[in-house]
Amino acid sequence: MSDFTSTITEKTVFGNLRSHFGTFTSSGVTGGPIDTGLDKILFWYPVTYKDGGANGTTSAGVVSGVVISGGTSNTFPVSGTNIEIICPVDISGSWFAHGR
Repeated sequence: MSDFTSTITEKTVFGNLRSHFGTFTSSGVTGGPIDTGLDKILFWYPVTYKDGGANGTTSAGVVSGVVISGGTSNTFPVSGTNIEIICPVDISGSWFAHGR
């Protein structure tokens, strides 16, 4: 089954800014939407695990090829709560978003 999922796992506030943390899993697809829960995203960072973290393989680190689609990978702030990412097939990981 092909599927992309993302979940917010933690939220915190630093002054007038919010930081949200979450996870994502790409099973048989090359990306999908990540709902950060923020109205304006000032910064977004993925930490992925090769091979989906299966069989004890948790090679942490930024896997090349995880980018924000639509050419916004280096253009912040991003208005709106969603970021659409493009990534290798069958990986999972965590993400961090900072904004308002």
